[in-house]
Amino acid sequence: MRLRLNYADLALVRFTPAINVFSETLISAQMLMAPGRRVAFAGFDARHDTTAPQARLLRHLIPVSGTIPDFLTPANAADSIDEALHAIRSTTTKTITADVRAAYHASTPSLLRRELAAGDQGTVMALIEAARWYYTRVLAPAWPLLEMVVRADIARRALTMAAAGIDGVLNTLHPGIRWDPPLLRVDTVHDLTVDLDGRGLTLAPWPLAGPRPRLLLADDQPAFLMYPTALPDPPAAADQALDILMGRTRANVLRLLAVAQWCTTTELANRLGISIASASTHAAALRAARLIETVRAGRAVRHQITRLGADLAAAVPQLADGTPVGSAPLPVL
Repeated sequence: MRLRLNYADLALVRFTPAINVFSETLISAQMLMAPGRRVAFAGFDARHDTTAPQARLLRHLIPVSGTIPDFLTPANAADSIDEALHAIRSTTTKTITADVRAAYHASTPSLLRRELAAGDQGTVMALIEAARWYYTRVLAPAWPLLEMVVRADIARRALTMAAAGIDGVLNTLHPGIRWDPPLLRVDTVHDLTVDLDGRGLTLAPWPLAGPRPRLLLADDQPAFLMYPTALPDPPAAADQALDILMGRTRANVLRLLAVAQWCTTTELANRLGISIASASTHAAALRAARLIETVRAGRAVRHQITRLGADLAAAVPQLADGTPVGSAPLPVL
């Protein structure tokens, strides 16, 4: 795929401010189902019960290779699966049919696939709930770590930008991405040239994207380019000790707040795949131990880590290159 970037597009090159929860959930599920990918997903596949009805539904409705139907990866639903559900529900049947036919053209027809192509709301909802199940079981336990990896990658790109400009950034994202002005050449399954015409480009690192970059294009929206970044090493012994000390979910709340500047209770719940009541309970326990503090902001409350909490959460896993994740403040982009 070749993207033609004009001066307006180059001025609108941005990194994604947050992981697109639903899109990355489906993409990582697709990669985990692909043959030969289990080693690459060590630690994640162990939590994936392939015999569960939700897993079988995902395997049937999400193509093992190729593209995922575009309507299932809404660019404007980055924060939670619930936001994605709202965006998907508003998709017209005509769009759903076109997207499913494009994605499934090489797949064997089945009743469920026909129902999805027809925009059947029951089938769409079943797919959404299967994706929610997968996220909660497989991704949510590692979500704080995944966010750390993404932020660390973006921080390194910021340093590249300062030293080598936008040319340096675009030419060092991934071996499958090459900047040959005015064309950005991306190694995808498609052979096509697209003029961005001032829409801009959003870049998104994602450890579970698979070996190739992924490109999402929508009318009147910036192009969304997801590129693979290094998977983290298995959790260090000190990190496991934190789980043993306070429980995995509570430890993940602390790790998430060590990365995010602050989170509301709802954001904690969305990012960790737990209920709002559970997020509130864990926040209260951490606050009682003086590991976090809570401040009111209008009708919401914000939780932020204290110095004591940051010291406790400092022993985090390292990236593949040995760089400690979250060991130093990251630039705000």
